[in-house]
Amino acid sequence: MTDIHKGGRPPIKRPEGFYEGLLREYETMTIRQMAESHKVTRTTISRWLRIARQGGGSFGKQQES
Repeated sequence: MTDIHKGGRPPIKRPEGFYEGLLREYETMTIRQMAESHKVTRTTISRWLRIARQGGGSFGKQQES
């Protein structure tokens, strides 16, 4: 029998330059201020910054080209 269900949640596509913009914001804002601005938790901002520093997400794909 074939399993027709895919596992996990599909990845969210971030706009081009999203992660690069976060790194620029982080130069002048605290994580708390960024979280309030984006209406997400501090944990989410920390995760996004980690992805940005590693060159991940759409920011990383731009770099590979």
